[in-house]
Amino acid sequence: MKAIAEFTPAPQPTEPESAELSKSLETMRTQSEQESEEEEFVDEFSESIDDIANSLSYELENEAYCKLPAYLKTHYQIEITERFIRTMIDGEEVNLFTKAIRHTQTFLVVGKIIMRLDDFAQIEPLEKSIQVVKAQFHQPILPLIVTHFVLPAVLETVREQGMIVVQTFEWG
Repeated sequence: MKAIAEFTPAPQPTEPESAELSKSLETMRTQSEQESEEEEFVDEFSESIDDIANSLSYELENEAYCKLPAYLKTHYQIEITERFIRTMIDGEEVNLFTKAIRHTQTFLVVGKIIMRLDDFAQIEPLEKSIQVVKAQFHQPILPLIVTHFVLPAVLETVREQGMIVVQTFEWG
């Protein structure tokens, strides 16, 4: 019992100290709530931007399905023999896929929609799609990129690699 007798309660804060402590706790809660709301807003905003970007990309893709056959025939003498589709091949999404013929050579067209082509790293998903299609079908492949804008240096390099790059303004 001696231990209990030696226990002395901690001093209680005075009324002004208690009010200041309450105010500090309330400020901390308010700041925490604001930070949480800001994080939630940023997350929702980012999701909205991603949704808009995806919508624009799908819209461009759908337009490409309609415009590319005539464009490729006029500018490259490529006859599209089946309609363009978006498909999955061995778990890899292929944005633009079809069969085509030029003169007497038949081949597959494998393409990607890239809204703004300004970095060589953006071509990697197309290269991966090409490898998957090549392994599955064992046919020659014509790589195709559809974009709104491409940097001149990137355009020159990918064309040298045998890729067709179509900028949307070109299909009029």
